[in-house]
Amino acid sequence: MIVRRQSTPVHRMKRAASIAIFIVLAGLVLLGLFAYRTENGWTCSRTGSRRSNTTWLGFPMKRRFEVSPLQRWMEAHDMAVEHDWVRTMGTRHGLFSLAHGHARAPAVYHFSHPLQERFIETATEAEIRALIETLRDATRETQEQAIREIMEKALDTGLDKMWRPPPRE
Repeated sequence: MIVRRQSTPVHRMKRAASIAIFIVLAGLVLLGLFAYRTENGWTCSRTGSRRSNTTWLGFPMKRRFEVSPLQRWMEAHDMAVEHDWVRTMGTRHGLFSLAHGHARAPAVYHFSHPLQERFIETATEAEIRALIETLRDATRETQEQAIREIMEKALDTGLDKMWRPPPRE
C-alpha cells in the first residue's frame, strides 16, 4: 500500500515558488532568442539610393528612403529606374544578444551622394549614361573600376572642389 504524504501549506508554497521561478527563467531564455529591435538598410546597386527601416517587436516604426542624385537625374531624363536592393546593414537586438549581418556592399555604395552630385554637375550626358549602363548591366569588377575612375578623377580636381558646386557663370 502506498502512503501519500499530506502536503503542508509550506510545502505547497515552496513548490509554487519553484514553479514560478522556473517559468520566469524559461520565459527570459525564450525572450532572449527573439529580437526586440531590428535595424535594416539596403542600397540600390544600380542607382545608389538607400532605404532603411527599424522594427520594434516586429512592428515597423521608422522607415527612411534617400533618393540618390543619380536616380533623380534618371527620373529627370525619363529613364526607367529598376532597383536592385542589396542589404548593407542588419542589426538585431535581443535581450541577451546583438547580431550583425549584411551582404557585400555594391560598387556604388562608396560613391557618396555629394560625390554623385559633383559628378552629375561636371560630367557630360554621355558619361552619365555610360555610368548608368555600367551599373545596370556590367560585372561587379567593371562597376568597381568605373566608380574608382570617377572617384580618382574627382580627387584629382582637389577635395575642396569636389564638395562645392562649380561656380555659376
